[in-house]
Formats: sequence, C-alpha cells, structure tokens
Amino acid sequence: MPYHLATAQYQGLVYHNNYAITSLAIGLKTRYNRHMHKQYGFTIVEVIIIIVVIAILATLGGLVWRNAYNTARDNETKSNISMLKEAIEKYRSDNGEYPWPTSACTIYNTANMKICNGGELGALLIPRYIKQLPKDHEGRDYWYLAATDTTHASSVVPTRYAIKVLLSDGTTCRTGRNMQNGWFGGVPECNF
Repeated sequence: MPYHLATAQYQGLVYHNNYAITSLAIGLKTRYNRHMHKQYGFTIVEVIIIIVVIAILATLGGLVWRNAYNTARDNETKSNISMLKEAIEKYRSDNGEYPWPTSACTIYNTANMKICNGGELGALLIPRYIKQLPKDHEGRDYWYLAATDTTHASSVVPTRYAIKVLLSDGTTCRTGRNMQNGWFGGVPECNF
C-alpha cells in the first residue's frame, strides 16, 4: 500500500496524506460551525403568528374607532336636534303656535297634519331663530310633522310637532312635543 494512502493513528492524531489533524479538532470545528452560524429571518410559523397578532390588533382598533365615530355622530345629531327644537320652541313662544309651513309640505293622514322634509322650516325659522337648518349625518333635512288640536275641529293652530331623527346605526326615532304614537309609522321616541 502506498504511503500517501496509508493512514495511521498515533496518540489521537490522524495522519492522512502527510497532514496531521486531530479527531477532536474535527468534532469541535463541526459543532462550532453548526452553533455559531446565525440564522437570519423568520420561520413560516413565526410569520403566521405575527400576521394573526396584527390582524387581531387591527380589528380591535377598528372596532374602537367605529364605536367612537358612531358616538360622535350621535352626539352631533343630539346637538343639532336640540338646536332645532330650541328654535321651534322660540317660534312658538313668539307666535303662540308651532311652525306650520305653507309651501311644499304634504297633508298627512288628515287635514290637521302636515309633514315636511325639504327644509320648509327654513322659511319660518331662519334667520331670527336659527342661522341655518341642521341636516342629518347623511346631509338630508330632518322630517318635521306638525298637527293642530284634534279636539277642536275648527282649530288651525299647530299645538304639537315631531322631528324624525336618523341615528348612526341606521335606526330612526322621533322627538318633539305632544306627539301621537302612530306618527312616522310608529317610530319609537328618542331617548334624548
């Protein structure tokens, strides 16, 4: 057997082709390389976990933002209705009756009721009682219903009214003075 192919071991040394390498050094070098090389990046499981956590946080943040947004819209609606009701009450205080628009309003059920939804109150309330008529959060005029006293057949003085309110959740309610249950198709009374 030729010398260059011969391998001999002497006191833990391995001779191969005239190179002396310890078997211990080979083992250490292999372990060192395995543990010292840093792995950069994330595993697929880590990426999925990060995506799920971000999705949960975004969903919770969106819900909180949506609730705050709806609350702000409802508060604005309450403020608008309060201003409109105040203007209507001032009108009644000065004129002895609630506003009874004469143009473009529809006779509702009987001759003693009118319903308006095109800003007809503006002709009676602006600028003396209110600067401008407020609109709902969709930019439309509030529905206004006025009625005369039904106990006196000859009465033409409006003694009650209602305003139909659109809330941020899409439901409607009504508010006003001396309202009847069937107005606006039985819409419930507002809690403000």
